[in-house]
Amino acid sequence: MTLTSSPLLVLAGGLLPTLTNNSANQADCVLIRDGKLLSFERWQDIKLELPSNTQIKDISGTSVLPGLGDAHVHFAATGFLATALDCKGIKTVKELLERIAQIARQKAPGELILGLRLEHLDFPSRRLPSLSEFEAVAPNNPVYLRHITGHASVASRSALKIINFDPNQAGVQLDENGEPTGSLIAQSTQIATQRMYALNAEQMGYEKAFRAAAQKAVQEGCTVVHALDDLGAVTELMPLEPTLPIRVMPYTQSFDIDAVQALGLPRIGGCHGCALDGDFDVHTAALSQQYLDKPESNGILYHDHEPLLTFVFEAHKRGLQCAFHAVGDRAVEQALSVYEYAQKHHPRTNARHRIEHAQLIAPDHIARVKRAGIVMGLQPAFNFQWHHQTYEKWVGELSNTVDPVASFHHQDVPIAGGSDSTVTDMKPLLGIHSVVNHSREIERLAVNHAIDIFSYGIAYSTHHEHHRGRLEPGFDADLTLLQSNPFETDPTALKDIEIAMTVCRGTIVYEA
Repeated sequence: MTLTSSPLLVLAGGLLPTLTNNSANQADCVLIRDGKLLSFERWQDIKLELPSNTQIKDISGTSVLPGLGDAHVHFAATGFLATALDCKGIKTVKELLERIAQIARQKAPGELILGLRLEHLDFPSRRLPSLSEFEAVAPNNPVYLRHITGHASVASRSALKIINFDPNQAGVQLDENGEPTGSLIAQSTQIATQRMYALNAEQMGYEKAFRAAAQKAVQEGCTVVHALDDLGAVTELMPLEPTLPIRVMPYTQSFDIDAVQALGLPRIGGCHGCALDGDFDVHTAALSQQYLDKPESNGILYHDHEPLLTFVFEAHKRGLQCAFHAVGDRAVEQALSVYEYAQKHHPRTNARHRIEHAQLIAPDHIARVKRAGIVMGLQPAFNFQWHHQTYEKWVGELSNTVDPVASFHHQDVPIAGGSDSTVTDMKPLLGIHSVVNHSREIERLAVNHAIDIFSYGIAYSTHHEHHRGRLEPGFDADLTLLQSNPFETDPTALKDIEIAMTVCRGTIVYEA
């Protein structure tokens, strides 16, 4: 081997369990130069040949993986958690109101109190605070709390005034006098969230939020995240992205094709305003059957088919990659049908449009997804947080089909793994754990395939598979180092493996 005098970073003494044919050459060193993986060598073979300006890092005891990532992060909201009220774990209305009162005492009059990851449907009372209760604990501050799934929320009276809904806006719950109760679902929650997030960003500053989210990401081993954020947030993110310790790739949640292309971005869509339906717990996931516990409803499709078709066809013709939140099988059908139409009338090789979530699908969806070249943006940790039996009260025996992962994989449908943070934590190892330990045994995959979903699958979804997502010479030097070998760890403890180091663009951006 011949080494040049160019500066090198050598990570020495680690285990490279996903390096092809490593059993033959027993490489234990990663050589990095100019942000690229140069080669994989044995320390005993190179230690006397290294240039004097080489940076050598001892990584003994660690396992080196291709850089892990998260293909579905609400990046601004994840950063908001640094200062917002994290409602996860709050068990009663009383406790929630006490926390709001505590925060209100620290806020200036008029400042928004934002709460995320509310789980009020698990409260013994299963109710939200009333408008009068909000006013009692936070008389001088608007309050907006978002349910953990993101498809229900509650706003105080002053927050409702700021949101300024159309009087006929769908999803605004009214009392017997026709006045808003503060409870919001479906489209009203999407609108309210956009406006409240923008207000919170004015208070906190997008830069602070993005840097907080990026720091959280590197601590969890992420080298890349796909940021599903609204147009205003993405506009603020783009000039900051090169200064962040990870790669952040926006999916702009907007129907404004011109604005997205003016930013030079190749992708559009996601959740919030681009969601096609909601979620099961508030009966807004669009199903092909009625809800068992609410037989008058089969969920809500948020967008009429013809305008959606027109939008997708135009975005497709202009070369954009689209993504849509679709949880229920009726929403998945809508997404699939508009993608199929676009490909039929304007064939595009490797368009790689995405469907996000797809928790409940129809029997023919996998074959059609494959034919249309669609990438599935899946969040395996949903199954960790809500195992399949959770859905029995809503869809009965169909609960035994929710959260397909292996079903897509076995038909060679590409999967990009994500978290939907803040819904579940931005933690690829939790996603990998959830794939390996799926509550339905038939949907489990081996560790190597689970790792691929959170590395190569993410790279493939954005057309970067030829230089990211693998340990190969010439690939980008994005690496995740673990304190334990995931192939030798008890499968039920994968989520507990600690991150030893994160390397992005050839630079160590986190070290335990």
